[in-house]
Parts: sequence; structure tokens; C-alpha cells
Amino acid sequence: MYLCHLKSFPSETHKQTHSEEERQRVTAFDGSDDSSVNSRDKNPDATKMAMMTTLTSSSNHPKISSTTKPNGARDLLFKIIRDPVSKVQLGSGTKVTQDLVSHPMCQKQRPSDSRQPTSLLSNSVDSIKLTLVANAFYAWLAHCRYMKLVNTHLSDLVIHSSACYDQTDGSWDTLNSKTWTELYTGLSQKEKMHFNPTQIYQHIYHGGCDPAIRTQVWPYLLGIFKWSMTDMEKQDHMNELSQHYWSKQAEWMSLQQSLEEHKNCENVSLTPLSSGLDFKVADTLPSVVICGKNKVEFKDEIRDQFGHVLETVQKDVVRCDRNTELFSKFENHGDTNLALLRRVLLTYIWEHLDDGYTQGMCDVIAPILALITAEPEMTMESVEVTTYAYFRHLLQMRLGKLFTYAHSSTLMDKNFSSLRALVHVMDHELAGHMQACGEFTHFYFCYRWFLLDFKREFNYLDIFRVWETLLAAMHHISNRFEMFVALALIQSYRDVIINTRMEFTDILKFFNERAEKHNVEDILSLARKFAWEVQCLSSRPDV
Repeated sequence: MYLCHLKSFPSETHKQTHSEEERQRVTAFDGSDDSSVNSRDKNPDATKMAMMTTLTSSSNHPKISSTTKPNGARDLLFKIIRDPVSKVQLGSGTKVTQDLVSHPMCQKQRPSDSRQPTSLLSNSVDSIKLTLVANAFYAWLAHCRYMKLVNTHLSDLVIHSSACYDQTDGSWDTLNSKTWTELYTGLSQKEKMHFNPTQIYQHIYHGGCDPAIRTQVWPYLLGIFKWSMTDMEKQDHMNELSQHYWSKQAEWMSLQQSLEEHKNCENVSLTPLSSGLDFKVADTLPSVVICGKNKVEFKDEIRDQFGHVLETVQKDVVRCDRNTELFSKFENHGDTNLALLRRVLLTYIWEHLDDGYTQGMCDVIAPILALITAEPEMTMESVEVTTYAYFRHLLQMRLGKLFTYAHSSTLMDKNFSSLRALVHVMDHELAGHMQACGEFTHFYFCYRWFLLDFKREFNYLDIFRVWETLLAAMHHISNRFEMFVALALIQSYRDVIINTRMEFTDILKFFNERAEKHNVEDILSLARKFAWEVQCLSSRPDV
């Protein structure tokens, strides 16, 4: 294409008529007289250059005013001349116009192939198509990887349902005394035989349980009582638990007495005998010890194992929650409550001696004891038996395998893996930050969260709220709701973690300092939101 300054361009019908006038105008433009026309004809290049600069005519084209000409010429026309059109318009014109088209300067700017713009456009369209297809493919591939991660690590975190539960909290209030009576205690025994506790679980899951009725509701949450039990059946069941508890306690107490006697004998054996005999009193101790009124026999293996447990438990119990009023060493009842806690703990360990003792068990009993002692009408014997029943069933339902040597490491690794997958699915940016910190991805800082069901992360009133939500969730949406509580704790401080570029030691210290300072309702609300999203995601047909 060529851009020429034209005042007018001759039409086909006037080309021959105005050829003489064109010669005169070219002469005037060049500043020469008529005598120089012949010389210009002899020098066609000069004529071509002049025509390249400006051509004027008296055609009917519209005139455009221009202020760029210093000689006062007002009308200039800027016209784009395409090569094929130019040839048609100028093909049979004057020699000047024909030479203008064939001038090397013009030919240099003409495209060599009139189909080149179409080819370039076609290539651009093809490139855009390939880009769109590639983007669609990579999006599909990312989705497949995403769903594979969900299938592999997250599908077992929720209870699958054809319809996702509504995660909003507004429709479910706290389970108070009135609601408890309407839904359960006010029913007849016949109605209780076929009672469906789903609504109670939903109330507790979303709104919690009123502290005034926790000791009435928790035995059902923990599985101590069945919903269809009569009052007489519940009383008989508690009597059986009481007999079992006192019987087991008597067994380990008799062994404890034997161990103390054994220890005294060892102390005596260290004293040299005056007779000079080369044997010690310890050499004469039997390999089987008979203890108690029932003449229970204990082998050396059991005696040694339980003796080690006694020492470890005693060290942990004296340090258990001494900053709380219930176990404070400055209160008269502090040591009494610690002694009760020790008896309950040792009775449970004696029943499960093969599993041994794991540090942290006393942390789980302490809130339970605080909950039960709040009931003023209960005797100390009833408090002790009830505490044992609560603790026993809580470990059976939730924490038992984490406190066993055979399963603890495997289950804890499974928890870490599930939490890692949750973070990748729910917060990719936070997962990227953790990936940059090598030790961060192992989630070892969450170890005590899972071991103690977040007991050290919340105060007593809040931990009751967390535990009852975990228990209700097992019947409602997830058997492993602790994963979502852990994710909610991390997510609540994600901006702090990312902006300060925390590493493993930093985040471990951070959560230790934040212990018992979390907003329990915000954490649980966020955890319910995550559980609802994962349930809906895993329930999709394409998962």
C-alpha cells in the first residue's frame, strides 16, 4: 500500500483530457517553465518523484484542509492505494501515472503475494486454536490429579451421602434442657425403643450441648448407655461397671503392695550378712508372686512391667494441670483429686497392660474428672467409677489405638498424610509455602493435637465443646473430624504463617504459645465448613 498526498486524483474519463494540465501543474510544482517540460519528459525519474510528492486535479473528490503545507495549500487528500486497485485505475492512464505504479520505490513496498494477509490470518487462528486446546488439556489434567488426590486421601474422611448436609449453623441451636426433654427424655419407653437420635447429634454438632445437661447427654455420646435402655437397665449397667472397676483396682493394688515389699527386700539384700554367706536374700525370692486375698499369681514379667508403669504414672500425675483449681497444690482437694485420677488411670492400664502407658493419658482424664465433679450430688465413689467409665469409652471410641504401641505410629502417619492432602486441596498457596520448608510437610507439630484430641489447645470449657462435636460428628458427617479441626487451626493463622515465612520450629513455638487462646466457635465453624466441602466433593459422580 502507498500513502500519497493528493489534492485530487484524475478519473478514467478525464485522464486524456487533462494530461496537458497535469504537465503544467507538475511544471509549476517544480518551479520551472514550459520549456522545461520536454527536459522532464526526457528525465522521467524527476517526473515520477514529483508525482510521488503531490498530484492535483479538478475531479469531484472531496477536499480536505491541511495546515501542514507552508505554501498555504489547503486541500490535501490522504488516500490508501492498493496494488490491484491502482493497476485498474491507472492501467490505461498517462505515461506519468503508469510510471508511478512501476516505480521501484513503490514496487519495493508492495506485497509479493496478494494472498499473504489471508495466510497470516489463518496461521494466527490456528495458533489460537492450539493454545486453547492446550489450556483445556492442562486444566483437565490438573482436575484429574486433583480428583485422584481426593479419592486416595480424602474419601475416607467423611461419611458419604447422596445429599450433602447443610453446613449452616443457624438452623440448629444448642441442645438445652428443653430440647433434650422434647427430643428424648419426654418420650415414652415404647418410643425410646425405636428412637432415632439424628436430631440430637445435629444439635450437638452445630450448636453444642448446654453445660447443665452434659452429664446426662455424654453417656449416650460415649456409648455407655444405649438410647433404648430403660432407667433400670442403665442402673444395672452402672452397677456392673462399678463392680468391675473395684475388682480390677484391687488386683493392681495388691501387686503394688507386693512390689513395695519386693523393693524393701532388695534394699535389705544390699546389706552384707555377718555370717559371711555368699548368697543374698533377693536370690530366694520366688519367680511367681501370690498377692491379695484371692491369692492372685503374678509372674515376673507382669510384675516388672507394671512396676515400670507405676513409676512413670506417678511422675506424670503430679504434674498434670497443676495450674487449674481442681488439681492445684495450693488447694486442699488438689492432691485428693490427683490421687483419684491416678487410681482411675492405673485401673485402666492394668486392664490393658499389653498396650502399656503413653504419656498424655492423664491429660485426657483430667477434663473428664473436672466435668463429673461439677455434679454436687455425686459421692466420691460414684465420681471415681463414672470417671473411669467416661475415660474407658472415650479411648475405645476415639483414642485407644493412638495409645497402643502396635498401632500408634501407623495411625499417626495416616493422620499426617490426610492432613497434608487436605491442605493441598483446600489451600494450595499454604501448601506451596509448606513445601518450601522441608520439615514442614511432615506436620509433626500436630502430633499432640491428634494424640490428645486437642486437649492442650483449649481450656476445659472449650475442650468439652470440641470433644462433644467430635463425638457427634462420628454419627453425622465424619469419623475423623479431628482432621478438619486441625486444618481449621492451621487455616486460622495461614496469613501469619505465610507472611512471616514460618518454618517448622517457628510454627511449633507459635502454636505452643497460642495454646488455650483459640476461639473455639470460630475453629469449629471453619472445621464444619471444610467437612461439608469435602463431603460434597467426594459425593460428586465424577469422583
